[in-house]
Amino acid sequence: MTIQDGKHIYTPEEARAYLGIGRNLVYKLIESGQLRAVRAGTRLLIPATALTEFLAGTPPR
Repeated sequence: MTIQDGKHIYTPEEARAYLGIGRNLVYKLIESGQLRAVRAGTRLLIPATALTEFLAGTPPR
Protein backbone atom coordinates (compact mmCIF):
# COMPACT_ATOMS: atom_id res chain seq x y z
CA MET A 1 0.00 0.00 0.00
CA THR A 2 1.33 3.42 -0.90
CA ILE A 3 0.04 6.95 -0.45
CA GLN A 4 0.07 7.18 -4.26
CA ASP A 5 -2.67 4.54 -4.51
CA GLY A 6 -5.23 7.35 -4.82
CA LYS A 7 -6.81 6.92 -1.39
CA HIS A 8 -7.47 10.06 0.57
CA ILE A 9 -8.53 8.47 3.84
CA TYR A 10 -7.37 5.40 5.78
CA THR A 11 -8.74 3.34 8.63
CA PRO A 12 -6.44 2.76 11.62
CA GLU A 13 -5.93 -0.82 10.37
CA GLU A 14 -4.86 0.42 6.91
CA ALA A 15 -2.59 3.03 8.51
CA ARG A 16 -1.07 0.32 10.71
CA ALA A 17 -0.24 -1.80 7.68
CA TYR A 18 1.12 1.20 5.76
CA LEU A 19 3.33 2.32 8.65
CA GLY A 20 4.36 -1.21 9.60
CA ILE A 21 3.47 -0.71 13.27
CA GLY A 22 1.08 -2.35 15.71
CA ARG A 23 -2.58 -1.52 16.16
CA ASN A 24 -2.10 -0.25 19.72
CA LEU A 25 0.67 2.10 18.63
CA VAL A 26 -1.58 3.64 15.96
CA TYR A 27 -4.18 4.44 18.62
CA LYS A 28 -1.51 5.77 21.02
CA LEU A 29 -0.18 8.08 18.30
CA ILE A 30 -3.70 9.35 17.63
CA GLU A 31 -4.45 9.85 21.34
CA SER A 32 -1.17 11.71 21.89
CA GLY A 33 -1.82 13.98 18.91
CA GLN A 34 1.20 12.78 16.96
CA LEU A 35 -1.01 11.32 14.23
CA ARG A 36 -4.00 13.34 13.11
CA ALA A 37 -7.34 11.57 12.77
CA VAL A 38 -10.98 12.56 12.45
CA ARG A 39 -13.99 10.86 13.93
CA ALA A 40 -16.95 10.06 11.67
CA GLY A 41 -19.62 8.73 13.98
CA THR A 42 -17.92 5.88 15.79
CA ARG A 43 -15.18 5.43 13.19
CA LEU A 44 -11.70 6.92 13.29
CA LEU A 45 -10.37 7.96 9.90
CA ILE A 46 -6.85 9.09 9.07
CA PRO A 47 -6.32 11.46 6.14
CA ALA A 48 -3.51 10.50 3.75
CA THR A 49 -1.98 13.92 4.44
CA ALA A 50 -1.74 13.01 8.14
CA LEU A 51 0.32 9.93 7.25
CA THR A 52 2.58 12.00 5.02
CA GLU A 53 3.02 14.62 7.77
CA PHE A 54 3.74 11.95 10.37
CA LEU A 55 6.41 10.31 8.21
CA ALA A 56 7.98 13.69 7.42
CA GLY A 57 8.10 14.57 11.10
CA THR A 58 5.82 17.55 10.57
CA PRO A 59 3.75 18.40 13.65
CA PRO A 60 0.00 17.80 13.19
CA ARG A 61 -2.07 20.83 12.26
